[in-house]
Amino acid sequence: MTATGVEPAFSETLLLFDLGGRTFGVRAKLVLRALPYREPMALPKGHASIHGVLQDRGTVIALLRDPLGAGAGEIVQEAAAPTRTLVCATSLGHIGIPAVAARDVITLGFDHPLVSGAVVDSEAGPLTYIEPEAIAKRLLDG
Repeated sequence: MTATGVEPAFSETLLLFDLGGRTFGVRAKLVLRALPYREPMALPKGHASIHGVLQDRGTVIALLRDPLGAGAGEIVQEAAAPTRTLVCATSLGHIGIPAVAARDVITLGFDHPLVSGAVVDSEAGPLTYIEPEAIAKRLLDG
């Protein structure tokens, strides 16, 4: 139930994590594992949003420069260095999201489906929703 007593139309269970003084949320069921952060292998002529690739347990992971897949890297540069890589499954392969700390799992209700990059209020404060599938498709198309 929401504060108004109305049952939400949509709900998501999110893993919350921090980077650059911001809180982000990604659907918990998409996070396969959290790895210690390590520098990736560079991709010659790679997409600006991809920091490089990692290999873990025979899986190639495209490591994003920042959680939104924007490519500018402002979030990572302004923050303490990432300490974790959240490995997420998409239909196009695995992506790694840099994080300083994964801190909680919460379930939130919404009146409409969330879109990647949306900022929402939660009991943990404002958070930016991350949708790995949408980021992967945008990177492939861009």
